[in-house]
Amino acid sequence: MATYKYRRNFLVLSTNPINVYDENGHVAYKIKKIHTSKLEKYLIIKLYNFKVLDKNNNTLVFSEMETPKFTRPKWDIHYGNSLENTFTFQCVSKINTHPRYIFNYEGRSFEIKKNLGDKTTYIYSGARKIATFNYKYKGISLIRPTFYLNINDESQLPPDILLCLLYSYEAVLSRN
Repeated sequence: MATYKYRRNFLVLSTNPINVYDENGHVAYKIKKIHTSKLEKYLIIKLYNFKVLDKNNNTLVFSEMETPKFTRPKWDIHYGNSLENTFTFQCVSKINTHPRYIFNYEGRSFEIKKNLGDKTTYIYSGARKIATFNYKYKGISLIRPTFYLNINDESQLPPDILLCLLYSYEAVLSRN
């Protein structure tokens, strides 16, 4: 079982990379919000497009929101050596208190879901739990919680893709 953790930037609109640490406290990945246009740089709007970088700042995964902000969120996730592989990550929730997202990765179906009031998000492949994602507040840090990704089975989904999916998912839910 692998565990990764990170804390968001203090400034919500910041495009500075967020370091993601492994169990040993070493930087394993970085998450970076990105602008998709020059106009977006100058507007004060929330960014919903992300990159997951390795520790040498090489792009591993890129998520691009393809829907307008007031409809059900849907992203194209680009991955692979030259980011040529793509799959769609989309909201299928009927009601927003129990968000559900689905996607297909390399021929397998996955679902991400969270219950009302629950701090834990679950990732399933069929009935099998692949990973959990939760957050905890430490001390007086009520603004910036620490997020934890616990992966039960890394053979199903690589950590970089999971980080991209979960960061996109939580960004929409928390509005940060």
